[in-house]
Amino acid sequence: MKNIFILVPSICDDSPIQGAAALSNVLSKSAKVTFVSLRGGVSDVELLNQRVNSISLKDYSWFKKIKIFKKILLKHGGKENTLVVSFCFMADFVNSFCTKNTTTFASIRANLPLDYSNLYGVFGLILAKLHYRRLKKISHIISMTEAMALQVNKKVGCTSTIIGNFIDEKRIEKYRLNKKPNDKYRIIFTGSFSDRKKPLSLISAMEELNERGINFVLDMYGDGPLLNKCKQEVRNKRLSGKVNFHGFVKEPYKYIANADVLVLPSSSEGVPRSVLEALYLGVPCLLRDIDGNKELIESEINGDLFQHDEELSGKILKVIKQFRKGHFDSDKLIPNKFRQDVCSQAYLDLLLKYSSKSINKEYKSYFAYLQTRSILGKLYRNFWLYPFIVKNIKGRALDIGCGIGDMINFRSNTVGVDINTHAVDYCVKKGLDARVMTIDILPFDSNAFDSVIMDHLLEHIENPSFILNEINRVLRKGGVLIIGVPGIKGFACDNDHKIFYNELKLKSLLDDFGFVSNKISYAPFKFKWFDKKLKQYTLYGVFSKL
Repeated sequence: MKNIFILVPSICDDSPIQGAAALSNVLSKSAKVTFVSLRGGVSDVELLNQRVNSISLKDYSWFKKIKIFKKILLKHGGKENTLVVSFCFMADFVNSFCTKNTTTFASIRANLPLDYSNLYGVFGLILAKLHYRRLKKISHIISMTEAMALQVNKKVGCTSTIIGNFIDEKRIEKYRLNKKPNDKYRIIFTGSFSDRKKPLSLISAMEELNERGINFVLDMYGDGPLLNKCKQEVRNKRLSGKVNFHGFVKEPYKYIANADVLVLPSSSEGVPRSVLEALYLGVPCLLRDIDGNKELIESEINGDLFQHDEELSGKILKVIKQFRKGHFDSDKLIPNKFRQDVCSQAYLDLLLKYSSKSINKEYKSYFAYLQTRSILGKLYRNFWLYPFIVKNIKGRALDIGCGIGDMINFRSNTVGVDINTHAVDYCVKKGLDARVMTIDILPFDSNAFDSVIMDHLLEHIENPSFILNEINRVLRKGGVLIIGVPGIKGFACDNDHKIFYNELKLKSLLDDFGFVSNKISYAPFKFKWFDKKLKQYTLYGVFSKL
């Protein structure tokens, strides 16, 4: 996976764009990612990390945008190894005109006919039909829910991959604070004040709670065409002071985290990010019983669903009382299929699957090389290198970049991972434990290994922090990390080598990640002749995790 373009209508605060930004940050760990905005905008640029390149096409007409985007693909991506993932109608429209050399994906975020008709009336149905027609030109479609996938199958005539919506959990982690004691029931609404979001239904429910003498406060965050009407309704129902309007707040997370329940009475939804944010912050949610919400909310587990507005006030009280009694496990409110690590891995697996078609020749070529290495090299590995490595290994070991499994085969209780699918298949056919991985995500639980081996891989990684963080995660405290990197001549022999490491640089890097050096040497043994000769070719270090 070398070049990925994330195509969006604009850089703004809309939920799909935030989802695109979160995906860009994840993918940038394993590939070159370019975030392309068709209409410009800078309000949410800070959502993108420094590894993501951003391009704006705001200065061009719509047909010119298509032409320019094609040129960008050729300039920044090349004809091969290029993937485009688009979000929303105009981005999907431009994406559908990409060349045959580009593998295209469209991420469907909602019920298109229902959403478009809510926004644009009868014209919205025409727009939805046009959208579905252009989706037929897209290589692959990604749907957030099973309901969306069924709709895509019906309207487009193809099977889509289901990958849930997700949020950047680390970004809002700091807001997961302890609840402040409060006698009032705290209810929160975040979203646009529009017909689709049904804010007036929520205000009517507040009137019922007020008539019952319930001590509550409803905080409503957002803006939209119905805002003034909602404010007037609050005055008419004498709810001022109990229903508060705060306008648009860019980061309402600390307010959400201190609520008892988030209520979203929308008539149609995809998978609302505001709901995912609330669930991650430990707040149960009350949503309308519609497609999408049914896959997100489970009664008695993370909130509840309602069908009719008449039952809204009663459901609010029920959820709040359950929450205050500790009925919900605040750490397990988000369904697993909408967790960041699960969804991001699903995206990586999908894109790796399609990108592997374009780099298949490269993989096959290197796989063939691994099978035909010299007899002298085999003797070096089996009678010199592997014995040196094995005597430093303890317990269960992981070989990152296992190739055709020489190390796995040499020592039992060792698991191998590699990005070369041909090599992994070869290992599996030999009866070895080998698995496919992306560049920086290891498919294992935390603290799963006592030792990790990474032989001649680190020098290929432009930003090693991600893989080293992953090693830190899967390696137990006190575990051993063995790293081999090329010397001067070894580094110069491969154009794919990114970073050169000498003894000092390797020690310094590992020290930053909590590893202490046990031994570091060339060849891997330090004899005068070998030190003088082989330090040009290889360097090995043994490190312990503090």
